[in-house]
Amino acid sequence: MSRVKPTIEGTIKIKEVVKKKFPSDKDFLGYIQEKCSKQQYYNFLKQVKIDETAADAIFQELDLDKEHYILSPHPLEYPDGRISLDSYFYLEPSFINSTGYEIIENKRLIRIKGPNLMGKSSLMDRIIHYAASQNYKTVYLDLNTVGDETLKDSNKFLSWFCKKISKNLKLDCQLNTEENYSIHSLVTEYFEDDLLPTINYPLVLALDNFERFFPYQEVRNNMFAMLRYWYEQINNVPIWEMFHLLIAHSTTDYCADDINYSPLNVGYPLELPMFNELQVLDLAQRHQLQWTKEVEIKYLMALVGGHPYLVRKAMYECCIQKDDIRKLLLNSHTESGIYSDHLRRLFCQLLNTPMLLETFQTIISSFEPVEVDKIHIFKLRSMGLIEQFGDSAIVSCELYRKYFSK
Repeated sequence: MSRVKPTIEGTIKIKEVVKKKFPSDKDFLGYIQEKCSKQQYYNFLKQVKIDETAADAIFQELDLDKEHYILSPHPLEYPDGRISLDSYFYLEPSFINSTGYEIIENKRLIRIKGPNLMGKSSLMDRIIHYAASQNYKTVYLDLNTVGDETLKDSNKFLSWFCKKISKNLKLDCQLNTEENYSIHSLVTEYFEDDLLPTINYPLVLALDNFERFFPYQEVRNNMFAMLRYWYEQINNVPIWEMFHLLIAHSTTDYCADDINYSPLNVGYPLELPMFNELQVLDLAQRHQLQWTKEVEIKYLMALVGGHPYLVRKAMYECCIQKDDIRKLLLNSHTESGIYSDHLRRLFCQLLNTPMLLETFQTIISSFEPVEVDKIHIFKLRSMGLIEQFGDSAIVSCELYRKYFSK
């Protein structure tokens, strides 16, 4: 009979669900005692291997996906872009343990934000998946698929916007363009009078890569004003009570607009955190890497912190190249290193704002927090390049210090 042990995330999840569903461990053990003994259960929580049938009993009783929480060989996945719903290598953000994906039921506007490559789209996919499982209607729009010409014209964009949503919901788009109203007023009217009453179910509209709007002032201003208006109607107009808006946007690209007309300063923000040490160790185990907290994990995090992409990229390359992590990362800050594409993108963004680059170079020249311009702190923190301490800042990881010090 095969024996299995859980991931670190698995042990945390089991404890959390048992605490939520049962008065005590003793009560839970009463349900599984025929297939899993008390000793097996507590060994399992210590990441000791137990019989697979005993582990099955634990996961089945808690309604958890065993395959996601068991350590076993899985095909490697290249760490770029969104992570599939069934991926073995996806780690839930720490705040999900307290909020759960059911947060979408309680919040009308959720903003998932963070620098590039932090996992915003992957989290959005999981919230949408949960909503669909609760019989919500869901529409996902990736704004990176919209062409430049469409984004230069509000009429073109909002017409595209309505048609895409209607098509997803298998409805005909009935925009009354003969009325002498602004296009965003017509879109609002279509939602209030036709779309929402017709579907008669809660609707989650998910807008991914929302920063795509930022360079296009006309479309941006119209969309921001319209979405802000929709959000404000939720508590005033009954038909809008069925509407939920989910936005994911990169903070690497920032946008300064009138806060009274933007949807980016209302609603419920979910800011994606860095991985902690336990999560990095968990991910190493999932990659079948025999790493310890004291050596390899410490070395990796000293260089890249807990940045999800940078951590996963290092582990993937270790598995592919079958190299020691210290040897692999020796030249990681150079153009021939494993992070060259990521670092080059950040450098090009800073080149577009010389004063920001100058401020960042001041910060990386010090190993202590440096007091600099507050606006520059905001922008550099939004890009994930620094950590903020009041009015002072320090570089977020040694990888950036080494690369930008060249």
